[in-house]
Amino acid sequence: MKISLNKIFNRSTPIQHLKQTPRTVFKPKSAPSDVYVSGVEKTIHSQDGEIISVQYFPSIKLPKVVTDLIDDSTIRSAFERIKINPKEELLQLGQEIFQSNEIRKINVKSLIGYGKRALVFETEDGQILKITKGDHFDGRAAVDFDLPIQKSGKIAPDGEYYYYLEEKASFDNINYKEVKSVIKHIKSLGYYLRDLDNEGILLTNKRFSQFGRGKDGKIYLVDPECAKKIDANESFFDKMCRWFFEY
Repeated sequence: MKISLNKIFNRSTPIQHLKQTPRTVFKPKSAPSDVYVSGVEKTIHSQDGEIISVQYFPSIKLPKVVTDLIDDSTIRSAFERIKINPKEELLQLGQEIFQSNEIRKINVKSLIGYGKRALVFETEDGQILKITKGDHFDGRAAVDFDLPIQKSGKIAPDGEYYYYLEEKASFDNINYKEVKSVIKHIKSLGYYLRDLDNEGILLTNKRFSQFGRGKDGKIYLVDPECAKKIDANESFFDKMCRWFFEY
């Protein structure tokens, strides 16, 4: 999964500011009325047809955001370029959110990133909320090089979507030496890295968009799916493939 958070804060060109009242697509009869407001006011930042961010004024609750993502043609068009059946997936996500008294009450002020399996939001209180289809850690446990997770879990007990609340990382003034040190540490623990050649911070001949600085000053891997545990019993073919594609 590639989610480039830093580009959102470094380059964004506002192209439209609009108001709309999305239709309630997935609201069940038993849904509480307090999760809905009468309209959505937002600014969409876009470049070359790609959504960089969507800011909501004022912040709105998560179910309303999901409804807006479904209904807005500009956002839907951008999602369709990279996501498989984005409308169907968002409808399913909306249904699962309604099963969680906690998640549906979160106030969101912006969408700041998305990928094939993930949506990344900034909450009203400045936290990062990641919602992923499936386990964001791809079955592995969190390690000390991962950006610390404050709270996480399945949105619905029998659902497919997970949520992760974490602090907002900074992507400014990260130097090559710091990132190299983190990569060396990751490899020393028996992991290899994938998906580092994404738009982001230019470091020599590589672009690293998956590393950010935590509030404690340390550099962390912000997308845990980039780190994959090396299988001690992997075949020679698998080893060659890993060697070819890893950093």
